[in-house]
Amino acid sequence: MRQRPCTMPVLALLGLGFILAGCTGGVPIHMGTSATARVEPQSRELVSLSPAQECAVGYDLARQVYQTVSVNGTPIRVGAAAGGCTLHAAEYLRRAGFAVTENATGKGQFGISTYAMASAGESDGAAVGSFIAVARLPGYVVTRAYRPGEGGVYPVSPVSVRSAGVVQ
Repeated sequence: MRQRPCTMPVLALLGLGFILAGCTGGVPIHMGTSATARVEPQSRELVSLSPAQECAVGYDLARQVYQTVSVNGTPIRVGAAAGGCTLHAAEYLRRAGFAVTENATGKGQFGISTYAMASAGESDGAAVGSFIAVARLPGYVVTRAYRPGEGGVYPVSPVSVRSAGVVQ
């Protein structure tokens, strides 16, 4: 299925609007609030995914982190309450040469959060069950929209990588 060029901005706006309207507990860190209002939540997987889908999201976002972030000087600190996507991504990053610490506490933890997207119908390219996955690590936020599929997930947006200032 080939998407029309105008579909991507619509998906991005739908996802952004849903995240702003539907999240509780403050604005997620990837939304770029002021430094005093910024809250760095633990991994929050708000979308129910199968183990294969968690693995696919973890692999895809780990690949994006690997292509963007220097292995030297970027420790991956994973909290004890990390969800499946985070654990899969951390394992892939460990295999790629990153130093991964498990059961980490405090700020600067690596985590992947998933947020359901409001589907506006098939006419604009949004599929039922589409979601946004956000990977946070010191200095970067990596975001991508997906739709579930047989045996995994399919990306429905390009990857967004944003510099987020290093958390001390």
